[in-house]
Amino acid sequence: MQLRFQSRSVEGVNATLEPKQDVVSVEPGSVTRLYFFLSNRTSKVVPLRLSYRVEPAEESVFYNQLQGICTTGQTLGPWETSFVSDSILIDPTILKDASGDDEKTLTVHYTLKYAEEFPEFR
Repeated sequence: MQLRFQSRSVEGVNATLEPKQDVVSVEPGSVTRLYFFLSNRTSKVVPLRLSYRVEPAEESVFYNQLQGICTTGQTLGPWETSFVSDSILIDPTILKDASGDDEKTLTVHYTLKYAEEFPEFR
């Protein structure tokens, strides 16, 4: 099965998140580590956090975020770029309805925000 990535920053957040690979093959039932370049495009220290959504929405229940940048956030210094990761697990029951000819693809949309926008960081 395949994971496809898209990312954006909310207005006012001058930072970027770029996947190491735009599309990754994953084995449902196995933990997969995903890698990204997270870059601060300002002269200030910024605490960042990601939110995500998965499409198709009805299959988002099979996508499990275990640990990494989405669960912990990251503080970057001025103009800093960091190589970050997330560990995910796709529930293998996602394949029960798939025919042998169809390769499942999930698209993960990441949104980069300031950490203060998450209540647990206030």
